[in-house]
Amino acid sequence: MKISIEEFKEAFSKLLAPSDKVIVIHSGIWTFGSRINLPTKEVPQAVIEAIIEAVGPDRTLLFPTFTYYYSQTRKFNLKTSKPETGILPELFLKRKGVLRSANAMNSYGVIGPEAETVTKLKGQSVWGKDSVMDWYVKKNALVCMIGLEWHLCCTLYHYLEELGCVPYRYFKHFPGTWSDGINPEIPWSESLYVRPLPIPVDYRWEIIADAMRAEQKICSAKLDSFFLESCLSGDIVSWSKDTLLADPLAFVINRDEVNHWITYDKQEEVRKSQLPLPT
Repeated sequence: MKISIEEFKEAFSKLLAPSDKVIVIHSGIWTFGSRINLPTKEVPQAVIEAIIEAVGPDRTLLFPTFTYYYSQTRKFNLKTSKPETGILPELFLKRKGVLRSANAMNSYGVIGPEAETVTKLKGQSVWGKDSVMDWYVKKNALVCMIGLEWHLCCTLYHYLEELGCVPYRYFKHFPGTWSDGINPEIPWSESLYVRPLPIPVDYRWEIIADAMRAEQKICSAKLDSFFLESCLSGDIVSWSKDTLLADPLAFVINRDEVNHWITYDKQEEVRKSQLPLPT
């Protein structure tokens, strides 16, 4: 059954409370776009406009515009580096008034009263102190999931890993070049709290959303099988921080494999990661 863009906007609006001043959107339009009663080519822009209208001019709105391929190319252009986060963030960046934050691997498109502040954030690491994530957690931003469940794309969970100093990650530096699209390239470097190279880390992130629902911290908007939910970042961080303090591997499924890497292989991998790049 098709729905109108106004019905989508009305449902999304139910995720927001008057006290919410910073809104972060994670989305997967491929899961619901075909159900909006508009020509296919018009749907993404219509969804963006509906979200912006629902959020209003007095709030700050962010879409992730990550470009992890910087880790391979070591080049980032604020204007031309295409987001890896889907068509909605890509179109959002092209909208008049939208700015982009500085980080190459974890930039955000942003509009609203605090947009200028967000563009100045770089952080000691991509997810760490003074990063965009750190900023919006301190603002107790409302995180909204549109079309995708939390465990599939809530990158705030990686902020939790760095905050909790989980032992299956380590800091790796990524030097390269950065451009604002106007001036010449400048030297650039970012630090990311990376996972092991030789083994996967299999997560059970679902337990975070389950806990938030059990504590009635998640707001859900019912719209005929659309996935529309929101939760305050402060609630997610508070619960998860305590959980990781009790067990740093609380969100890991393959614990034995990960523990083996921590004990026997981590030190050597960290050493190799700090070697200079071949010329």
